[in-house]
Amino acid sequence: ISKPCTPPLWALGPWLSANQWNSQKKVMGVLDETVKNNLPATALVIEAWADEQTFYIFNGAQYDPLPGERNFRLANFRFHEPWPDPAEMIRKLHEKGIRLLLWQIPVMKCFDDSNPQPAIDIRYGSSKDYFVKKEDGSDYRIPPARWHEENVVVDFYNDEAAKWWASKREYLIKELGVDGFKTDGGEHLWGRETFTAAGSAAMTRNTYPEKYYQASASILSEDGALFSRAGYTRSPAYSLFWVGDEDSTWEALRDNITAGLNVSISGNPFWGWDIAGFSGEIPSAKLYRRSVELAVFTPIFQLHSEDPGDPVPSSERTPWNISRAYDDESIIDYYRRFASLRMTLSPYIYRESLHASRTGRPLTLPLFLIEKGNDPEDLSYMFGREIVVSPAVDEEMKVRKVILPEGEWVNLWSGETYSGTVSIHGNRNEVYLRKGSIIPVSVPSDERLFGTNCSQQETGLLHVGNEWPKDIGELKRRGKARRMARIIGNEQGIIKIEWRDIQ
Repeated sequence: ISKPCTPPLWALGPWLSANQWNSQKKVMGVLDETVKNNLPATALVIEAWADEQTFYIFNGAQYDPLPGERNFRLANFRFHEPWPDPAEMIRKLHEKGIRLLLWQIPVMKCFDDSNPQPAIDIRYGSSKDYFVKKEDGSDYRIPPARWHEENVVVDFYNDEAAKWWASKREYLIKELGVDGFKTDGGEHLWGRETFTAAGSAAMTRNTYPEKYYQASASILSEDGALFSRAGYTRSPAYSLFWVGDEDSTWEALRDNITAGLNVSISGNPFWGWDIAGFSGEIPSAKLYRRSVELAVFTPIFQLHSEDPGDPVPSSERTPWNISRAYDDESIIDYYRRFASLRMTLSPYIYRESLHASRTGRPLTLPLFLIEKGNDPEDLSYMFGREIVVSPAVDEEMKVRKVILPEGEWVNLWSGETYSGTVSIHGNRNEVYLRKGSIIPVSVPSDERLFGTNCSQQETGLLHVGNEWPKDIGELKRRGKARRMARIIGNEQGIIKIEWRDIQ
């Protein structure tokens, strides 16, 4: 199992994504709604951006074809609808602190004659043996009825093929300023008569995604990121992950958290899921609120949804769309509070992510591995070293109990102190902070934990307790923060804190 890469700080904030954002106009509409509603966001994913053949050229772009061995520069393209000015779009996203990831797939297609470039690339790649092969030496094509059927698959075990594929995408990073890729797929080596440069598919199927991610990561900037689904033991060295496409149901919520905890203790600490589900009917307001709450305390906080053909109403899982669906503007306010809490806790999450990368300790560690009396079915876990989470993953929760680790723990919502076995009544995701611990935070402008916050920078320290810590001078010498908080009660559904300068 490889040492996992540490996510850049921006990847630990709220992500926005939806399959139906297939034009610059729609993406700018998302940005407008985000700004208008004063919602924190640090990343946006565009899936339906490319020509669906090369997967490195924006849909609608015009250009003069190049030989297969040559790479395009930004100046080679004449951009038109639906993406008339990608550079301007990315500049506007970056101005608001939002990073951009573009969807990728390790296949190549040629399904029409509107432009010869896809065919040129495939002919060149085939002549160089850059694609996965069949036993007879011909190019393997994905079998019928499989995802991306009848298309060739890049052989990333061939180092020259990997460099060639990655080089086609360099202009996206170096000239346009794209911050990462959603590297989907990777499970395309079907059949017993399928071969890569490293051997049969039977021998290489599991490790194929790792080679795909390695090639993709090779062109990223220092603080870039990949977001992937398939993988194996060394995949965390290159990528963050989501658990896959799930319906918007309570059962799926439980399954997502179960999958995330399983993958976390398998050596992959940085995972997320599509908050409140990806497919099917839009989630109930209750499921949406509960999922947003819980996502604050998982490694990746990401909204996403499938494209059902641009229906009216939309199926986006954005807070403004859910608000319209239920004619309830409080949903936007609710999302803002918890997305802001995620921003406020980002310095803590980043610190604990560094620790997870260095030591191998899961960022989300199932609590039954620490206190054996905990029921694995309850899915309670530690989020870093100082937070315990008891998720409410069923629509109507039964009375549940959590056995806290040694010491005293302060409930984040009520401010009450607990130790040992705690009986939990109700449908709230319960969160406990280790008493006496120091939590690095980004201080909201109004200095309340639920205050609107669009910054992830460490500016304060929360001392989990009612008293000020004794050695504040040492904290000042070793940290970036200049303000310290202690708990003095609770207000508006979360602990109330008092701030003072660190002197």
